[in-house]
Amino acid sequence: MKRNNFYYVLLVLLFSGIGGIHGIFAADITIPSMELITRADFKGFIPDITTRGKVDIDLTGGYKFGGGLSLGFNSSDLSYSATDISLFDSSSQSLADYLSHQTYLTFQAAHITLRDIFSKTTSLTYFIGDNDTFCSGEDFPLLFGSYPIATRFRGYLYFPSNEFNGIHRINGTGIKLTSRWDSKTNLTSFYLYKDGYLSGNYFSSDIRTMFNFENLKLEGFIGSTFPKGTYGTYRGGILFDYRSGDVGEFMAQVGIPLWDPEASFGINRLFFLFEPRINFNLFSIILTLFWHPGYYLQEPAVDTGSSNVHLNFMIGDLAKTPVAGGVESSITFDSSASFNQFSIVATPYLSAVVSGSILNFMLNINLFPFTPSSLFEGVIGIKAAF
Repeated sequence: MKRNNFYYVLLVLLFSGIGGIHGIFAADITIPSMELITRADFKGFIPDITTRGKVDIDLTGGYKFGGGLSLGFNSSDLSYSATDISLFDSSSQSLADYLSHQTYLTFQAAHITLRDIFSKTTSLTYFIGDNDTFCSGEDFPLLFGSYPIATRFRGYLYFPSNEFNGIHRINGTGIKLTSRWDSKTNLTSFYLYKDGYLSGNYFSSDIRTMFNFENLKLEGFIGSTFPKGTYGTYRGGILFDYRSGDVGEFMAQVGIPLWDPEASFGINRLFFLFEPRINFNLFSIILTLFWHPGYYLQEPAVDTGSSNVHLNFMIGDLAKTPVAGGVESSITFDSSASFNQFSIVATPYLSAVVSGSILNFMLNINLFPFTPSSLFEGVIGIKAAF
C-alpha cells in the first residue's frame, strides 16, 4: 500500500474509532457523489477517448456535536492511472503528463459543528476545505425539502474548462455561524475564513441568506476578501426561482464573482443565467441564456467573453419517470475569438435511472463551423447516488 493511501486509511479508522469509543460520533460513511464522464472525440477512424472521474467520500458524526470528514479525488483523465510508468521516457513531456494526472485519494474538507449554541436553530461550525456553494439551487432540496430548481446546464458535462456551478463556493479554513431564526422558511449563514483559493494571508467573509416559500425560492450573498488590493475585493449574487403552477417556471442567477474597486468595471465581471421553463405534463421546453463571467472562484475564467443560448426539448422527468430524453441545441458566442465567433451544437440525449445510478448518453453534433473531421463527439456519463 502506498504511504499516502495508508495515512488516509489510518485517518478513517481513527475517526471511526473515536466515535465508537467515546460515543461522540455516530459515524456514518457515505459516498454522496461518484461520477464518471467519458468523451469520445471522433476525429479519425479511431476515437480519442478521455474519462473524467470524481468521487467524494464523507464520514459524518452525531447531531449535538457533529463532525464530518470528506475524502475524494477529481481527475480529468483516468486513463493515466491504469498505465505503467515504465512505458514513458523520463525526459519526455508525456511523463510529465502522466505524473500530473495521477489520481490519489486526497483530503477535501472537514468540519465540526456545535448545534443549539444560542438557540435551538443556531449552530457554529469550524471548517477546513471546500464548503457551501452559493446560488446553485442545489441546497434547497437538501435544506428545505423543496422540489429541484438547479439548472441542468452546469458543471463538467457542459463546461469542462471551468465547471460552472453556482456563483461562488467557500474554500478555506474558518468558522460559519448559521441560524434559522426560529423560522421554517429562512436560513442565514455568516462565514469568516482564510481564503483557500489564494496563496498568502488573505481572509474572506461572506453573508448568505435563503428563503424557501411554496412557489418562490430566493437566495442572496455578499462577500469580501482582504487585504487584497488597496480596498479589498468584493462579490455578491442572487438566485431567484418562481414556479407558477405546474406549467411555468423561471430561474435566474445574477451576480459578480469578483469586483476590484481599483479596476474598471465591465460586463466581464458579471455572471448571469436566465432560464424560463415550460412544462406540459412530461414534455418540457427549457431555454437558458448564460453569460460567462471573466472571473470565477477568485481566478480568471478560461472562456472570458463567451455566452450561450441553450434550448432543451425534453420528454420525461427523472424525478417521476425512470427514463428521460430529448434534443438540446446550443449557440455559443465567443467575443475573444478573432474568427468563427459563433458555434452551433445539436445534442440528442437519453438519461435513465438504473439501480440507483443516473446514466447519460449524449451525441454532440458540431453543426457550425462545419468540419467533417470533428463533426461528432460522444459522451457517456454515469452518476451514482448512494
